[in-house]
Amino acid sequence: MGSDLYFAPHSKPYTGEQPVLKGWCSNLHAATKVRPSDCVHTDRGEPIYCETTDNFEAWRPRFFGVVERRRTARPWPRERGLTFVLDRGV
Repeated sequence: MGSDLYFAPHSKPYTGEQPVLKGWCSNLHAATKVRPSDCVHTDRGEPIYCETTDNFEAWRPRFFGVVERRRTARPWPRERGLTFVLDRGV
């Protein structure tokens, strides 16, 4: 795995029965119940980390938490330099 990674927030339609807040679903071009997630991909598009998130929290503060939790889940050395590309929707 290289050092170039992609941060990509995603929203998929939520089809469950729980009372879920509506959010923007780009696939449907509409506000609907969604399951938001933040994902980290390699430069080849391979997902290496994904977590469900709060779509009402701005992505900028979420980004640093995602990177920190990814470092904890599968250790990256602190001295390893990483370059993140933010997906177009961000």
